[in-house]
Amino acid sequence: MPGNLLQVVMRSFLPCLLLLSACGEDVTPPLVPDSTAPTATLPPMETVTLSATELAGEYRVAGIDGGEVEGDMGIGLTIADGVISYEPQCLGFVWTLADGERGLLEIARHLDYQPEPRPDGTVVVCQPAVTPAFYELATAFDVVDRAVRTPANGIEFTGGGHSVTLFSQ
Repeated sequence: MPGNLLQVVMRSFLPCLLLLSACGEDVTPPLVPDSTAPTATLPPMETVTLSATELAGEYRVAGIDGGEVEGDMGIGLTIADGVISYEPQCLGFVWTLADGERGLLEIARHLDYQPEPRPDGTVVVCQPAVTPAFYELATAFDVVDRAVRTPANGIEFTGGGHSVTLFSQ
């Protein structure tokens, strides 16, 4: 009986082994993709303009006009209660922020934070040792009009040929 059982197992198992070995072609995927094969494309990421309220927070300035902020001094920026500001505020680094039409933002220099002119025409300077990045940032904020969330979870302001990238602190 054990011989018959062995024959039955071999008769049913052997054809399976032969089929498997016949199917044993190289199934390694090619290193170069087949150009005729359909390629998967991701749908474009939807960009939603952020409102003035959604922008509230404490940030560090990571980039201005596509370049990184360089130098020994970083720039911390606050958006709160409809105001964008960074130090030194006495140099006029303060803007009002409101929602405008068609999803754009209205950003304008805050009139209460302008450098004070002296009678002789010079301007009172509270902290003359700021890097050029402080002024580049101010130039950008004078013209940007929209803000979106970046894929890296930052905030990017754009408009007027300028951009500012912020990350939460």
